[in-house]
Amino acid sequence: GQFRAQTQSRETATSSAEMAASNLEILGRIPESLSGRLIRNGPEPLGDAHSHDGLPGSSNAMLHQISIAGGRADYQSRRISSTSAFGEDLEAFGGIQTPRGGPNSGLVLHGGHVRALGALSNPVVVNASLEVESIDDLAGSMPFGIGTHAHVDSVWDEMIVIGSSPRSSSFQVGTVDVKGRMRRVVEIATDTPMFPDTPIFIHDFSFTDTDVVVLASGADMINGGVSWDPTAPAYFGVLPRDGEASDIRWHEVSPRVVWHFMNSYRDGTQIVVDHVAHRAPIATAGRLMPLPGATAPQLRRTIINTETGETSDEVLDERAVEFPAIDNRRQGLRHRFAYAALASSQFDNHIGEFDALVRYDFRSDQAVDHSFEDGIIVGEPVVVPRRSSSGEDDAWVLAITTDLRNRTSSVVVIDPQAFGEAPVAEIKLPQMLPIGHHHLWVPSH
Repeated sequence: GQFRAQTQSRETATSSAEMAASNLEILGRIPESLSGRLIRNGPEPLGDAHSHDGLPGSSNAMLHQISIAGGRADYQSRRISSTSAFGEDLEAFGGIQTPRGGPNSGLVLHGGHVRALGALSNPVVVNASLEVESIDDLAGSMPFGIGTHAHVDSVWDEMIVIGSSPRSSSFQVGTVDVKGRMRRVVEIATDTPMFPDTPIFIHDFSFTDTDVVVLASGADMINGGVSWDPTAPAYFGVLPRDGEASDIRWHEVSPRVVWHFMNSYRDGTQIVVDHVAHRAPIATAGRLMPLPGATAPQLRRTIINTETGETSDEVLDERAVEFPAIDNRRQGLRHRFAYAALASSQFDNHIGEFDALVRYDFRSDQAVDHSFEDGIIVGEPVVVPRRSSSGEDDAWVLAITTDLRNRTSSVVVIDPQAFGEAPVAEIKLPQMLPIGHHHLWVPSH
């Protein structure tokens, strides 16, 4: 089906209020072992409207936090304005072309600190009350900030970051130690024969125990947005984690753009890269209609042979999925289980609206769907281990749902081992949440 260019529909593009509420209504029973904070980040313009350029990514950040302990739940929301983060009102500029974005999309937990992330933005450190503690400029080593995504290697306790801009002919790959110090930065030029006179688009990345994996697509700046040629090839770049810029190797694949990786891992001389592939232009300013070449995002597996340079490609799920998730302790390692938001056929015209979740078992090659009632949409799933020593599937899956019929939102808690059954708990939130971007679980211990 064709997918719209925007990430929020007219029905759900609302702004929520800063507020707090205690002892939320719960249907079912919250597991006693579930103790921590679920935080959701997303762009919310002031007022009930899109940001002026049609891209919610240029709006201020709104953080929503659900604190869970002892079978009960509390709620808090707080806005992080561009002014408070950067000393200037970035909504006056808008769009991905701005010299700085806002921390309005991603979240990462590293070294005991929660950082809010966004395109062309430095990380913003927030405390348990969602107040801004500091702006992390990474010692000035990343001129474009670190973007929406940062990933933590739980084995080495390192955070890997990438800084890129569609206006630049290079990007940076950095490694941050557990104390928040930038250990190393590698700058990689992209003005190569692969992208002659063409800026590149990099949104997310992945890593293995030995390499960093990026997907670069040639991009153009058009009318306040970014677009790319859906007929031009894309390239997976593989950089050894302790390598230099000259060590990166590029591997051509069919045309695509990757907003989100599921995971990557080494298998001998091969790197297995699971990711969600799009073949569609990004929205340009004010464009809300389906754009030419737009197709449903699909879960794909690319296998890169690092000795021969050959690649193979396989579609793992032909249905429309996004926001893939695994147990974060398996990032960079072979994973068996994974999850994603799933869109049924009736949602084919809304890229931000998913009405189901899916659980993949890659050992048995089985997928189980968790469907919701008509009118309910769901966001990114989060995998929460039941204990620090739990196995990969000994977990809970949390997600935020929104009921478009009565304009309410909830947190659902699902047992992965009974994934197709009803949630074990549903936490009723005190206000409707707009469609957000990314979630983070912060355990109590």
